[in-house]
Amino acid sequence: MARQEHELPMVTEDWGWKYHHLGIPTSIKMPNERYIAQFKFYISGFTESPFGIEWMRFDLDSPMHELIPFIKEFRLFRPENYLGIMPISNLFNI
Repeated sequence: MARQEHELPMVTEDWGWKYHHLGIPTSIKMPNERYIAQFKFYISGFTESPFGIEWMRFDLDSPMHELIPFIKEFRLFRPENYLGIMPISNLFNI
């Protein structure tokens, strides 16, 4: 049976994951950007946002999957017992 609108998704209800942040691609230079050289993109906003919003601005030759800079948003969840930083390459098969 399909999940009802009032029900939580499996990753939060059954697996115990918690919302971590929302990545939003942009082509606009944002304040306090930090460059991730390995993946050729800039991030900003996460540490200041009460909602966990992180802006992502990509170089044209970024090795990230070509669709990622164009999606409206990218939500990241993490398991409740996860205490470290997951390498971004694990998320994107790079």
